[in-house]
Amino acid sequence: MERDRTGGPEGMRQCFIDNAVVLRPLAPALIDHAQRLQGSIDPACIAVVEAMSTVWGVSFAVAEPAREEDGPVDPLTPVEIRVLTFAASGLKNADIAAQMLIAVPTIKWHLHNIFNKWEVKTRTAAIAKARANGMLA
Repeated sequence: MERDRTGGPEGMRQCFIDNAVVLRPLAPALIDHAQRLQGSIDPACIAVVEAMSTVWGVSFAVAEPAREEDGPVDPLTPVEIRVLTFAASGLKNADIAAQMLIAVPTIKWHLHNIFNKWEVKTRTAAIAKARANGMLA
């Protein structure tokens, strides 16, 4: 079956996916914007960003927005905040480690501590919680 290249929804989606490598410099901004929109973004757009992030080699997932009844979050150390800030920009653990000049297992340990403090299971949920609490722009 030939791909729809007429400009219809599938054709547009495929156009972005086919050009994902060229669009790589936009990855952090696009992923950040998609995560901020969360519930109000069209599922087709989410599918495009997910497909492109696979090509880019970065993680992307839409988290449930933090709920107000979650209450205040446990404070993070300055290093944990820095790790979370790098994670929010779309960097992989290895890239964060390279930026911070520490080992990848240390990055994983800091993320593990953040998850435990905030009772979340994913980095996306931690990022969403940090944004909801004004810790990230």
